[in-house]
Amino acid sequence: EDTLSLHDALPIWSAVAGRARIWRSPMSALPETIPAPVAAPEPATPEPAIKETNDLALHCRDLALARGGEQFRFSFDLYPGELLVLVGPSGAGKSTLLDLLGGFVTADSGALLWQQQPLQSLPPAERPFTTLFQSHNLFDHLSVRQNIGLGVRPDLRLDAEQWQQVSAAAERLGLSELLSRLPTQLSGGQQQRVALARSLVRQRPFLLLDEP
Repeated sequence: EDTLSLHDALPIWSAVAGRARIWRSPMSALPETIPAPVAAPEPATPEPAIKETNDLALHCRDLALARGGEQFRFSFDLYPGELLVLVGPSGAGKSTLLDLLGGFVTADSGALLWQQQPLQSLPPAERPFTTLFQSHNLFDHLSVRQNIGLGVRPDLRLDAEQWQQVSAAAERLGLSELLSRLPTQLSGGQQQRVALARSLVRQRPFLLLDEP
């Protein structure tokens, strides 16, 4: 059974079973390149209990799932301002973890808490996550502006201030000149930026990126 674990320490590699690895770092300290993985450490000591405080961290405790003949189990703490990068070969559990966090699959056991509230019973739309999928999931019949606007309101009934948020996100990602185009008129990299802009305008606490 595979176990992925993060510990409250300096940025480290964690690879209990030598498969998927997680790089944990403050966003301000993200390295330009991710270092090569090191040998798997000795089994870690049990994670401390969640403190009974006004905790803004995301806590994942023994979140387990059997999938594709494999058994996955994840444990970590994610604090405000931190960035986690999960690295591993195909089938190591990278997308599985994102699916569990986003609520697209249901864990067999374990706990997922944010602000001391359990998240497992919440549907994807009510969780504090936005997921950027590998496929981008853009609508070919809608313009770039409209595709981004879906992140604000799925019915696209945006007011002037909300359309300004769309324009600001597009400018931030270098898409201002492309707002009237359709996704089929864009390169793959441009399509990815449109999907990222749509994710950003949702303004959720956590952004899940699947092979960005």
